[in-house]
Amino acid sequence: MSNPASIEALKQKACKENVLIFDMNNEYGEYEVSTMHVKDVPIFNVHPVKDIRRIVPFKRDDKGKTVKLKIGEMLKLLEEVVDTYKNGMLLIEDPSKFMAKGISEDIIGSICTNRHSSVDIIMHYQSISRPLPIIHENTNIYRFHHQADDVYRSEKKLLESTEAFKICQIIVDRSYHAFPDPKNPCKRKFVYYIKDLNIIAGDFTKQEFIAAIDDYLDLNDKLVRKFEKKRDKESGELVYKDYKSAYQAYSSQLIRQYYGPDILAKTPPIEREAVFIIASGLKGVGKTRESMRHIFE
Repeated sequence: MSNPASIEALKQKACKENVLIFDMNNEYGEYEVSTMHVKDVPIFNVHPVKDIRRIVPFKRDDKGKTVKLKIGEMLKLLEEVVDTYKNGMLLIEDPSKFMAKGISEDIIGSICTNRHSSVDIIMHYQSISRPLPIIHENTNIYRFHHQADDVYRSEKKLLESTEAFKICQIIVDRSYHAFPDPKNPCKRKFVYYIKDLNIIAGDFTKQEFIAAIDDYLDLNDKLVRKFEKKRDKESGELVYKDYKSAYQAYSSQLIRQYYGPDILAKTPPIEREAVFIIASGLKGVGKTRESMRHIFE
Protein backbone atom coordinates (compact mmCIF):
# COMPACT_ATOMS: atom_id res chain seq x y z
CA MET A 1 0.00 0.00 0.00
CA SER A 2 1.15 3.53 -0.71
CA ASN A 3 1.66 6.08 2.02
CA PRO A 4 -1.76 7.72 2.71
CA ALA A 5 -0.03 11.02 3.48
CA SER A 6 1.69 11.07 0.09
CA ILE A 7 -1.59 10.20 -1.63
CA GLU A 8 -3.32 13.08 0.14
CA ALA A 9 -0.52 15.43 -0.94
CA LEU A 10 -1.05 14.39 -4.54
CA LYS A 11 -4.80 14.94 -4.27
CA GLN A 12 -4.27 18.53 -3.15
CA LYS A 13 -3.20 19.37 -6.73
CA ALA A 14 -6.18 20.68 -8.67
CA CYS A 15 -7.47 18.84 -11.74
CA LYS A 16 -8.00 21.02 -14.80
CA GLU A 17 -10.34 18.50 -16.44
CA ASN A 18 -12.39 15.51 -15.37
CA VAL A 19 -10.65 12.15 -15.33
CA LEU A 20 -12.41 8.83 -15.75
CA ILE A 21 -10.64 5.54 -14.96
CA PHE A 22 -11.84 2.30 -16.53
CA ASP A 23 -10.66 0.25 -13.57
CA MET A 24 -11.20 -3.36 -14.56
CA ASN A 25 -8.67 -4.57 -11.96
CA ASN A 26 -10.44 -2.56 -9.23
CA GLU A 27 -7.15 -1.21 -7.90
CA TYR A 28 -7.56 2.57 -7.91
CA GLY A 29 -9.55 2.58 -4.70
CA GLU A 30 -6.13 2.77 -3.05
CA TYR A 31 -5.97 6.34 -4.36
CA GLU A 32 -9.36 7.10 -2.82
CA VAL A 33 -10.99 7.50 -6.25
CA SER A 34 -14.77 7.14 -5.95
CA THR A 35 -16.72 4.80 -8.22
CA MET A 36 -19.38 5.91 -10.67
CA HIS A 37 -22.06 4.16 -12.74
CA VAL A 38 -21.70 4.39 -16.50
CA LYS A 39 -25.18 5.94 -16.74
CA ASP A 40 -23.83 9.01 -14.92
CA VAL A 41 -21.09 9.72 -17.49
CA PRO A 42 -23.14 12.37 -19.38
CA ILE A 43 -23.68 14.24 -16.10
CA PHE A 44 -19.99 13.87 -15.25
CA ASN A 45 -19.13 15.49 -18.60
CA VAL A 46 -20.79 18.77 -17.60
CA HIS A 47 -20.31 18.73 -13.84
CA PRO A 48 -18.97 22.14 -12.74
CA VAL A 49 -16.59 20.67 -10.14
CA LYS A 50 -13.69 18.83 -11.79
CA ASP A 51 -13.22 15.37 -10.33
CA ILE A 52 -11.68 11.92 -10.79
CA ARG A 53 -14.02 8.91 -10.90
CA ARG A 54 -13.68 5.26 -11.82
CA ILE A 55 -15.88 2.56 -13.27
CA VAL A 56 -15.38 -0.92 -11.83
CA PRO A 57 -16.21 -4.37 -13.30
CA PHE A 58 -19.10 -5.37 -11.05
CA LYS A 59 -22.87 -5.67 -11.23
CA ARG A 60 -25.68 -7.10 -9.16
CA ASP A 61 -27.20 -10.38 -10.30
CA ASP A 62 -30.85 -11.40 -10.07
CA LYS A 63 -30.38 -12.29 -6.40
CA GLY A 64 -28.87 -8.90 -5.57
CA LYS A 65 -25.38 -10.39 -5.19
CA THR A 66 -22.37 -8.43 -6.46
CA VAL A 67 -20.61 -10.36 -9.22
CA LYS A 68 -17.72 -9.56 -11.55
CA LEU A 69 -18.46 -8.77 -15.17
CA LYS A 70 -17.58 -11.27 -17.89
CA ILE A 71 -15.17 -10.32 -20.69
CA GLY A 72 -17.98 -9.54 -23.13
CA GLU A 73 -19.72 -7.37 -20.55
CA MET A 74 -16.47 -5.45 -19.90
CA LEU A 75 -16.12 -4.73 -23.62
CA LYS A 76 -19.73 -3.57 -23.86
CA LEU A 77 -19.17 -1.32 -20.84
CA LEU A 78 -16.00 0.13 -22.40
CA GLU A 79 -17.82 0.82 -25.64
CA GLU A 80 -20.52 2.71 -23.74
CA VAL A 81 -17.87 4.73 -21.89
CA VAL A 82 -15.94 5.82 -24.99
CA ASP A 83 -19.18 6.65 -26.80
CA THR A 84 -20.43 8.97 -24.04
CA TYR A 85 -17.37 10.42 -22.28
CA LYS A 86 -16.24 13.88 -23.50
CA ASN A 87 -13.70 16.62 -22.72
CA GLY A 88 -11.38 15.00 -20.21
CA MET A 89 -8.92 12.17 -19.68
CA LEU A 90 -9.73 8.46 -19.88
CA LEU A 91 -7.37 5.92 -18.32
CA ILE A 92 -7.96 2.32 -19.41
CA GLU A 93 -6.23 -0.12 -17.09
CA ASP A 94 -4.76 -3.37 -18.47
CA PRO A 95 -6.95 -3.59 -21.61
CA SER A 96 -5.14 -6.70 -22.87
CA LYS A 97 -7.11 -8.68 -20.28
CA PHE A 98 -10.34 -8.09 -22.14
CA MET A 99 -9.26 -6.80 -25.57
CA ALA A 100 -7.98 -9.43 -27.98
CA LYS A 101 -7.67 -9.78 -31.75
CA GLY A 102 -11.22 -11.01 -32.12
CA ILE A 103 -12.97 -8.04 -30.55
CA SER A 104 -15.28 -5.74 -32.43
CA GLU A 105 -13.54 -3.23 -34.70
CA ASP A 106 -16.21 -0.74 -33.59
CA ILE A 107 -14.79 -0.72 -30.06
CA ILE A 108 -11.22 -0.21 -31.26
CA GLY A 109 -12.40 2.47 -33.68
CA SER A 110 -14.27 4.26 -30.90
CA ILE A 111 -11.17 4.31 -28.69
CA CYS A 112 -8.84 5.50 -31.44
CA THR A 113 -11.16 8.26 -32.63
CA ASN A 114 -12.26 9.45 -29.20
CA ARG A 115 -9.68 12.25 -29.44
CA HIS A 116 -12.24 13.99 -31.64
CA SER A 117 -14.28 14.28 -28.45
CA SER A 118 -11.32 16.09 -26.80
CA VAL A 119 -10.45 13.07 -24.68
CA ASP A 120 -6.84 12.32 -23.74
CA ILE A 121 -6.42 8.55 -23.46
CA ILE A 122 -3.90 6.61 -21.37
CA MET A 123 -3.75 2.81 -21.72
CA HIS A 124 -1.73 0.65 -19.32
CA TYR A 125 -0.05 -2.56 -20.56
CA GLN A 126 2.44 -4.92 -18.96
CA SER A 127 4.47 -5.09 -22.17
CA ILE A 128 4.92 -3.06 -25.34
CA SER A 129 4.01 -6.27 -27.19
CA ARG A 130 0.41 -6.24 -25.89
CA PRO A 131 -1.26 -3.32 -27.75
CA LEU A 132 -2.92 -4.25 -31.04
CA PRO A 133 -1.31 -2.78 -34.20
CA ILE A 134 -4.13 -0.25 -34.67
CA ILE A 135 -3.50 1.03 -31.12
CA HIS A 136 0.20 1.52 -31.92
CA GLU A 137 -0.73 3.38 -35.10
CA ASN A 138 -2.76 5.93 -33.13
CA THR A 139 -0.40 6.41 -30.17
CA ASN A 140 1.45 9.73 -29.82
CA ILE A 141 3.50 9.13 -26.66
CA TYR A 142 4.81 6.01 -24.90
CA ARG A 143 5.91 5.87 -21.28
CA PHE A 144 8.30 2.95 -21.13
CA HIS A 145 8.89 1.23 -17.77
CA HIS A 146 10.79 -2.00 -17.13
CA GLN A 147 9.23 -5.05 -18.80
CA ALA A 148 10.16 -8.74 -18.79
CA ASP A 149 10.26 -9.49 -22.52
CA ASP A 150 12.76 -8.14 -25.02
CA VAL A 151 11.56 -5.42 -27.39
CA TYR A 152 12.95 -7.40 -30.31
CA ARG A 153 10.26 -10.05 -29.76
CA SER A 154 7.73 -7.42 -30.91
CA GLU A 155 9.73 -6.19 -33.91
CA LYS A 156 7.05 -7.15 -36.45
CA LYS A 157 4.49 -5.07 -34.57
CA LEU A 158 6.70 -2.09 -33.74
CA LEU A 159 8.26 -1.89 -37.23
CA GLU A 160 10.27 1.32 -37.75
CA SER A 161 9.97 2.25 -34.06
CA THR A 162 11.79 -0.89 -32.87
CA GLU A 163 15.17 0.85 -32.69
CA ALA A 164 13.83 3.66 -30.51
CA PHE A 165 12.06 1.22 -28.18
CA LYS A 166 15.21 -0.87 -27.80
CA ILE A 167 17.17 2.21 -26.79
CA CYS A 168 14.38 3.05 -24.30
CA GLN A 169 14.64 -0.45 -22.89
CA ILE A 170 18.41 -0.21 -22.50
CA ILE A 171 18.17 3.12 -20.64
CA VAL A 172 15.51 1.79 -18.26
CA ASP A 173 17.20 -1.57 -17.70
CA ARG A 174 20.60 -0.02 -17.03
CA SER A 175 18.97 1.69 -14.03
CA TYR A 176 16.76 -1.26 -13.12
CA HIS A 177 19.78 -3.57 -12.90
CA ALA A 178 22.09 -0.89 -11.50
CA PHE A 179 25.05 -1.89 -9.37
CA PRO A 180 26.26 -2.07 -6.65
CA ASP A 181 23.01 -3.70 -5.47
CA PRO A 182 21.35 -5.62 -8.33
CA LYS A 183 19.07 -7.38 -5.82
CA ASN A 184 17.44 -4.03 -5.05
CA PRO A 185 16.62 -2.72 -8.54
CA CYS A 186 15.63 0.83 -9.41
CA LYS A 187 12.06 -0.17 -10.24
CA ARG A 188 10.54 3.23 -10.93
CA LYS A 189 12.83 4.32 -13.79
CA PHE A 190 10.99 5.16 -17.02
CA VAL A 191 11.50 7.15 -20.21
CA TYR A 192 9.24 8.65 -22.85
CA TYR A 193 9.25 7.81 -26.53
CA ILE A 194 7.51 10.70 -28.29
CA LYS A 195 6.48 9.09 -31.54
CA ASP A 196 5.28 12.35 -33.11
CA LEU A 197 8.89 13.60 -33.04
CA ASN A 198 10.64 10.19 -33.01
CA ILE A 199 12.67 11.13 -29.92
CA ILE A 200 13.40 9.76 -26.45
CA ALA A 201 13.05 12.01 -23.41
CA GLY A 202 12.98 11.65 -19.66
CA ASP A 203 15.05 11.76 -16.49
CA PHE A 204 18.48 10.80 -17.83
CA THR A 205 21.73 12.59 -18.56
CA LYS A 206 23.51 12.94 -21.88
CA GLN A 207 26.18 10.55 -20.57
CA GLU A 208 23.54 7.94 -19.70
CA PHE A 209 22.07 8.27 -23.18
CA ILE A 210 25.47 7.88 -24.86
CA ALA A 211 26.14 4.78 -22.75
CA ALA A 212 22.79 3.33 -23.90
CA ILE A 213 23.70 4.02 -27.54
CA ASP A 214 27.00 2.19 -27.00
CA ASP A 215 25.12 -0.80 -25.61
CA TYR A 216 22.70 -0.68 -28.55
CA LEU A 217 25.54 -0.69 -31.10
CA ASP A 218 27.29 -3.52 -29.27
CA LEU A 219 24.10 -5.54 -29.74
CA ASN A 220 23.85 -4.51 -33.39
CA ASP A 221 27.41 -4.68 -34.64
CA LYS A 222 26.17 -5.54 -38.14
CA LEU A 223 24.69 -2.04 -38.43
CA VAL A 224 28.11 -0.50 -37.83
CA ARG A 225 29.72 -2.92 -40.27
CA LYS A 226 27.23 -1.88 -42.93
CA PHE A 227 27.78 1.80 -42.11
CA GLU A 228 31.54 1.26 -42.39
CA LYS A 229 31.10 0.35 -46.07
CA LYS A 230 29.47 3.66 -46.95
CA ARG A 231 31.06 5.29 -50.03
CA ASP A 232 31.20 8.85 -51.31
CA LYS A 233 28.69 9.28 -54.16
CA GLU A 234 31.09 11.24 -56.35
CA SER A 235 34.50 9.63 -55.76
CA GLY A 236 33.34 6.15 -54.85
CA GLU A 237 35.86 6.11 -52.01
CA LEU A 238 35.04 4.78 -48.56
CA VAL A 239 33.76 7.58 -46.31
CA TYR A 240 35.30 6.09 -43.15
CA LYS A 241 38.90 4.90 -42.92
CA ASP A 242 38.23 2.21 -40.30
CA TYR A 243 35.67 0.62 -37.97
CA LYS A 244 36.40 3.07 -35.13
CA SER A 245 35.62 6.18 -37.17
CA ALA A 246 32.48 4.52 -38.61
CA TYR A 247 31.36 3.59 -35.09
CA GLN A 248 31.85 7.14 -33.81
CA ALA A 249 29.98 8.63 -36.77
CA TYR A 250 27.07 6.21 -36.45
CA SER A 251 26.86 6.75 -32.70
CA SER A 252 26.75 10.53 -33.22
CA GLN A 253 24.00 10.10 -35.80
CA LEU A 254 21.83 8.10 -33.37
CA ILE A 255 22.39 10.66 -30.61
CA ARG A 256 21.32 13.52 -32.88
CA GLN A 257 18.31 11.54 -34.02
CA TYR A 258 16.91 10.32 -30.71
CA TYR A 259 18.26 12.47 -27.86
CA GLY A 260 15.07 14.29 -26.96
CA PRO A 261 16.13 17.11 -24.62
CA ASP A 262 18.10 18.89 -27.35
CA ILE A 263 15.26 18.57 -29.86
CA LEU A 264 12.49 19.52 -27.43
CA ALA A 265 14.37 22.68 -26.48
CA LYS A 266 13.97 24.05 -30.01
CA THR A 267 10.70 22.43 -31.11
CA PRO A 268 7.42 24.31 -30.65
CA PRO A 269 4.57 22.32 -29.05
CA ILE A 270 2.54 20.18 -31.44
CA GLU A 271 -1.06 21.38 -31.56
CA ARG A 272 -3.44 18.47 -30.95
CA GLU A 273 -7.06 18.19 -29.91
CA ALA A 274 -6.00 15.41 -27.54
CA VAL A 275 -3.26 12.82 -27.13
CA PHE A 276 -3.09 9.04 -26.99
CA ILE A 277 -0.57 7.66 -24.47
CA ILE A 278 0.55 4.08 -23.77
CA ALA A 279 2.29 3.24 -20.49
CA SER A 280 3.97 -0.16 -20.61
CA GLY A 281 5.77 -2.10 -17.88
CA LEU A 282 5.50 -4.88 -15.36
CA LYS A 283 3.43 -4.64 -12.21
CA GLY A 284 5.34 -2.96 -9.43
CA VAL A 285 7.42 -0.62 -11.60
CA GLY A 286 5.38 2.52 -10.95
CA LYS A 287 2.98 2.74 -13.94
CA THR A 288 -0.09 3.38 -11.83
CA ARG A 289 1.58 5.79 -9.44
CA GLU A 290 3.14 7.83 -12.25
CA SER A 291 -0.21 8.04 -14.06
CA MET A 292 -1.94 9.16 -10.88
CA ARG A 293 0.76 11.78 -10.28
CA HIS A 294 0.16 13.04 -13.81
CA ILE A 295 -3.61 13.04 -13.27
CA PHE A 296 -3.47 14.85 -9.92
CA GLU A 297 -1.15 17.47 -11.36
